[in-house]
Amino acid sequence: MTSELRRSALFATIDLIENSRNTQESIDGIYDNLCEIILNEMETKIPKFTNKGNNKRFKNRKPYWNDHLRELWNIMGEKENNFISYKGKKNIKSALRRQYTQARELFDKALKRAERAYKKSVANDIETMSSTNPNEFWNKIRKLGPRNNNNIPMEVLNEDGTILTTERDVLERWRTDFENLYNGSSGDDFDNDHFNFVKSEKHTREHHMESHMVECNDELNCDITGDEISDIVMRSKSSSACGLDEIPYSVLKYPIVIETLRQLFQLILNSSIIPTVWRKAIICPIHKDPSSDKRLPMNYRGVSLLSCISKLYSSLLNK
Repeated sequence: MTSELRRSALFATIDLIENSRNTQESIDGIYDNLCEIILNEMETKIPKFTNKGNNKRFKNRKPYWNDHLRELWNIMGEKENNFISYKGKKNIKSALRRQYTQARELFDKALKRAERAYKKSVANDIETMSSTNPNEFWNKIRKLGPRNNNNIPMEVLNEDGTILTTERDVLERWRTDFENLYNGSSGDDFDNDHFNFVKSEKHTREHHMESHMVECNDELNCDITGDEISDIVMRSKSSSACGLDEIPYSVLKYPIVIETLRQLFQLILNSSIIPTVWRKAIICPIHKDPSSDKRLPMNYRGVSLLSCISKLYSSLLNK
């Protein structure tokens, strides 16, 4: 974000904000332009993970693996190959077997010793960890114990007991169930009385605000400052997942981007119009009960994954 090309593009976006009309199309265009600038910079500067064509299954290396264990492992493998490939005299075959057995026992003892030392060091770290950083504490706790299998099976169970396995049928069932969950199965579920009450209350409050008897709150009505945006952006967690716009927090922590966000948030606050993409979310299913059937979509809790920039705007309003 420090290149002159990106700076000029972001300054052009700021000019668009300053000269824009308070319409939904204008704000959507500005936000799409900002996302395009950031995504192009990410495409150029941030390396991507690429599969180099190795079809072998990836194995997680043990955290306590070291050069000494690797050397013992290679020696054990060599002894094993010598024992298996030898086809001569029995006494020599027995000697090769003993050499392999000794090398295996030596490796097993060293492996268990390294594992015990690693677990002891992790326990000491947890015990001596400062209580001022609870996030680090819980990150270490999560790494302990067995890992849960959170994979969602590509099949659903119907009410009549039949099982759907085709991708199209499975996704259609998930979409239908969650649409009914969020939107209601029919229009009768909508509370018109409450909606009419809210509209009436909103009209009354707006009329009250326009009265000359109401004093303005300068603290709330003043423009958004760069320090407010910078404080919220810098406090955000870089490891948080992205929303539909695919922009993470880590690329928003640059002064020129923070100034662009300040201008954008001020325009949104003045116009009461948010970008259309902020009304959409990615639904992440989380299994409610480990003992329930994973093939039923309603056994999952849907967590909404919103855009990082929209969450920053919400944080600003909350503050």
